[in-house]
Amino acid sequence: CLGRYVGPVEIRNVEGKGRGLFVTKDVKAMQSILFAEPPLVSSVAKTDHEANWITLDLLNGKSMDFPNLCCLHDILNKTKRCSLTRARVSSLYSGKGSKPIPDMRIWTDIPPVKAEELYGDEPMISEDEAHRIIILNSFGGVCHKYSSSSILYGLKSFINHNDVENVNHMELPVSCGDFQIMMATKDLKAGDELFISYKHTDSDDLSHWLEPPADI
Repeated sequence: CLGRYVGPVEIRNVEGKGRGLFVTKDVKAMQSILFAEPPLVSSVAKTDHEANWITLDLLNGKSMDFPNLCCLHDILNKTKRCSLTRARVSSLYSGKGSKPIPDMRIWTDIPPVKAEELYGDEPMISEDEAHRIIILNSFGGVCHKYSSSSILYGLKSFINHNDVENVNHMELPVSCGDFQIMMATKDLKAGDELFISYKHTDSDDLSHWLEPPADI
């Protein structure tokens, strides 16, 4: 699988939006790769039966479709085995209060220090938190009631929504999933926030991302 790359970007607090991703230096349109990363977890329904299969009464009465359920199991397994994956997943928004800005070194393939040295003994992720993280951060049709795929990325999850995008996300299909390469679509100045549109169509409901209900 390809290795991840992190360029001139950093995570900052954004008033009224939680956190966002910003460029740290001037960037020319389509000339600089801002970052590239494989998915943390991904799942695709391979049959119509899987695409329409819904698990009910999961996690205290909540429902999940097949791809999201597979991602849930993968997150719980991977975060138990790897402290770095646990630190990456734990840093994502889960709908419960604010989270600190994570150290950017956890997003590189070879951090200068181990995750344990950055965060200490990171607690295990509960099923409830993993469920919230998937619903609020995954891509791939999740804005529809039922999706045929579910992909959870790391840094891409920190990019806020805007109808007018200033970055383009290209996908390369590789063995570990759709590898994302993010590039600027316009000239950016140092300190500019990055935006993508969460919409697939004009009718998409973004309420679960923009104003997540308390009982997710």
